[in-house]
Amino acid sequence: MIKIRRHLVNLSILIFLWVAASFNLYMISFYMKYVSNNIFVATLTSCLGDIPLSIGGGFLYHHLGPKYAMPIFLAAAIMGSISLATWAAPDKKLNIVIMSILVLFTRSGIKCTFDSCYLANATIFPAIFAGTAFGLCNIGAKLVTIFAPVMAEITPPTPMIIFSALSAMALVAALNIIPPAKEKVKAVSAH
Repeated sequence: MIKIRRHLVNLSILIFLWVAASFNLYMISFYMKYVSNNIFVATLTSCLGDIPLSIGGGFLYHHLGPKYAMPIFLAAAIMGSISLATWAAPDKKLNIVIMSILVLFTRSGIKCTFDSCYLANATIFPAIFAGTAFGLCNIGAKLVTIFAPVMAEITPPTPMIIFSALSAMALVAALNIIPPAKEKVKAVSAH
């Protein structure tokens, strides 16, 4: 796996994408208590949006591939997090509906990215390397995600700035994914 440059580059990129998606997904979950006066409405809205948006994200990933779908998801997450950093200060009284939509947008973008990381392991790597790549990505993500609750407790809007910066770096990394090589199929003679 390490000897083949394409696999090494894709593994490095995918580990970073897993780290960014996992860290941001958990951090936004812990950060929601600072976003809205009604944490139940914000959580309900974002969780209800997970199912249809994850299904739609899967279709988009299937049709566009990881190199194009993941940047779209990350761009949505970045726009939502910048909006939350700008308008969701604890001293500002923003409409609960608008706040819930911003949380939904931010969380769904990063959730679709996280879902796509799972799909990417199966589509980017050959079957012989997919399990190893999955394990390495998961270890990297879990080690960094440990710090998500601590980062969510920093004075707002710093957590959303961290979220945006990490998502922007992941977006650039996703644009550099090397698509898998097309396998040559030998023609079998019927003789």
